[in-house]
Amino acid sequence: VDDLLALAGTLGWERFAVVGHSMGGLIAQRLAARVPARIRRLGLLAPVPACGVSLDDATRSHFLSLAGDPEALDAFFSEQLVDPSRAAWLAEIAGDVAPEVAAQMFHAWSGAGFADTLHRIEAPTWVAAGAADPYLPPARVRTQVAERIPGAQFSVIPAAGHYPQVDCPKEVAAWVAQMFLT
Repeated sequence: VDDLLALAGTLGWERFAVVGHSMGGLIAQRLAARVPARIRRLGLLAPVPACGVSLDDATRSHFLSLAGDPEALDAFFSEQLVDPSRAAWLAEIAGDVAPEVAAQMFHAWSGAGFADTLHRIEAPTWVAAGAADPYLPPARVRTQVAERIPGAQFSVIPAAGHYPQVDCPKEVAAWVAQMFLT
């Protein structure tokens, strides 16, 4: 969050809009709760909840074992997409993340614990979840994110898993455009 605020300062942005996906959505929530007067609009796409995500030991071990394993990453991303043919592209990107960095990222999003600050968010907020998201299904995103942010609008993207911007980029582009046109 400090880095984002420093970047906004460098760019001369006193107020700005933020869109975040997954862990980026988690970071966007923290930013908007920390400096609510600076956020004009907030878009959260398949966001990790600010309360974190409780996982059983087997699932936790599975997530931590993915880094550095191209085949495991490909299989993992195939589960996250409605169209698994695009999984190799995501796996290639994720394959460049060092295992120790992936572990830090995992612990940051699974152990988040600032849900009690979401009431501070003042910006008009849009929250969307992919209908086929196996880890952050719509019901979880609605109750653990959208319902905790005052006035947040919630929607479900029908033909999407955890990566709506990959599964249906045109719909996501329209969703983002709606944020700025309303």
